[in-house]
Amino acid sequence: MGWPSLPPRAAATGVAFAATLWASGAPAEPEQSPVRFATRVTAPAGCPDSDAFARAVAGRTSLAQHSHASEPDLLLELTVRADGARTRGALRMTFRDGQVSTREVVAANCESVTDALAFVAALAIDPNAVSEPSRVDETPEVEPEPDARAPVAGVDLPRPGGPSSEDDGVTPGDARASTSTWWLSVWLAGEIGSSSSAPRPLIARRAGARAGLGSPDALGADLELGVVRRVGDASADDAGRATLVLWGGHARACVRVPTGASSVARGCGGLEAGALVGTGWNVARPRQERVDWWAASLGVGLEMQLVLPLFALADAGVLVPLRRDEFVLRDAEGRDTLLYRPPAVALVGQLGLGLRLGP
Repeated sequence: MGWPSLPPRAAATGVAFAATLWASGAPAEPEQSPVRFATRVTAPAGCPDSDAFARAVAGRTSLAQHSHASEPDLLLELTVRADGARTRGALRMTFRDGQVSTREVVAANCESVTDALAFVAALAIDPNAVSEPSRVDETPEVEPEPDARAPVAGVDLPRPGGPSSEDDGVTPGDARASTSTWWLSVWLAGEIGSSSSAPRPLIARRAGARAGLGSPDALGADLELGVVRRVGDASADDAGRATLVLWGGHARACVRVPTGASSVARGCGGLEAGALVGTGWNVARPRQERVDWWAASLGVGLEMQLVLPLFALADAGVLVPLRRDEFVLRDAEGRDTLLYRPPAVALVGQLGLGLRLGP
């Protein structure tokens, strides 16, 4: 027995119905919402400005909308500076949910740096962004308005680069997936002090290391650890002489503020600890005495990038000794002659060179 035949009209209706069922059962691609982004650019004269950077981002994806709203979905902060014969750029991306990501590139000129980091920003917005921007004269902008995408009734905002805030998958274009970069610098310096460990100006040697997150040329904070060795002579008329040697270490917290394309100002405060040793000589009964050394430190400085990774530094500040033990010379009759006592406040300054390390 064969299959019953359908009239032509009924057969066409059945095919259309089946096609409708098949289409409705296929998973639909989630539609991504546009991302409003704002830009801030710090760069030398002649380099692309904030508007040019915004056009380079928006020209790579239709999801990017340049906006001057007070609370954009994404804030792009670009810093460009000369780095010897080349140019270095640092991009800080702050997302509306509080996540922060940074990227750095080094290229032949500021145009290449800006273009490369514009592509990075576009990928953070849309993993399908194109590598070359479309040729547009102006960047579409969104006028500031009440945020129509604010979370309501427990619904989260879509994150840039994905349809849902629960989508934490790592894609090649999702710049949020990686943590902020770190950096490390080491340095050697000569120090001159008023009377921090001897009663006359002296030269000391310092070495140390600093570490932090993000870009070392951007506004931020870092931690500094170091060692110092100070040597000085002290004398008391004809009563004798002594050599004073201080070995110490210091820990300081610092705030850095960019002051130019290749310079950063720093303000630091911390603690210095060690041992001060006095050794008498040219006396009848030479002795050696050791006392603990504690001092609070406060200072400001400037770092200037020379040729990557070399930089120069200059610091000035004060030391406030927390212990002020006296060193005396005692003669055969038991009489003491004051040889040295740390001052209430000592002025110090240093000049040095360092190397910057990091990924």
